[in-house]
Amino acid sequence: MAYTPVKNEIFHVHTWRCGHAGYETEEEYVRKAIKLGASRIAFTDHAPFPNNPFGYRMDIEELPGYLETINGLKEAFSGKIEVLCGLEVEWLPSYSKHIEALRATDGIDLLIIGQHMFETDTCQYSFEDTDKIMEFEGLFRAMTEGAKTGLFDVIAHPDRAYRRRRNFGEAEREAARVLIETAMANSVILEKNYASMTQKYLYWQEFWDMVPPSADTNFGADAHSVAAMEEAWRFSFSQ
Repeated sequence: MAYTPVKNEIFHVHTWRCGHAGYETEEEYVRKAIKLGASRIAFTDHAPFPNNPFGYRMDIEELPGYLETINGLKEAFSGKIEVLCGLEVEWLPSYSKHIEALRATDGIDLLIIGQHMFETDTCQYSFEDTDKIMEFEGLFRAMTEGAKTGLFDVIAHPDRAYRRRRNFGEAEREAARVLIETAMANSVILEKNYASMTQKYLYWQEFWDMVPPSADTNFGADAHSVAAMEEAWRFSFSQ
């Protein structure tokens, strides 16, 4: 079943396994979400890759424990709050089989694209590139390709791809246009990201001004602590 946003949802929550989040338990997030009045909480921690080639995410050996914990909370809090188990994944074509396997894994409810890097022609991954000023072009290209695969429900913080830019010109506009049209054509949701809103150059209103009302969007907390989750929740109701 495809992911569909619901009212009073806390979307895009990380756990201690990613290595750059608070050390609260997943149950603490769920209990706080219930206290806040949320109808659903969607965990989308950073997905691991075979042999653990990348940092800032759980190891592949930790994935079974993540699935067991989140799906256990589904049962434990059934009737009080809906709990979803998801993963945030970079679209890397050389790992397509792995991503397909994640999508087909029992207990995984959704995958979201979180494009922090991409595969390049000049080096293996974009984080190895010495000149990153045009990084947004590769990030948008990867997100656009990922949206076409049918493997993903949501594109997280798409405008964060402009993080190294300081102006929104024709090239930035064209990349946005292609991604937005592709997302709409493939029923992929575009996520407005609260964590991006709190940092300079990560949230671009120019991008969102291009998104038509007919496009599917949602609001993501991108919370790496219980406190950050509560802050995002309260912000969402102030708008």
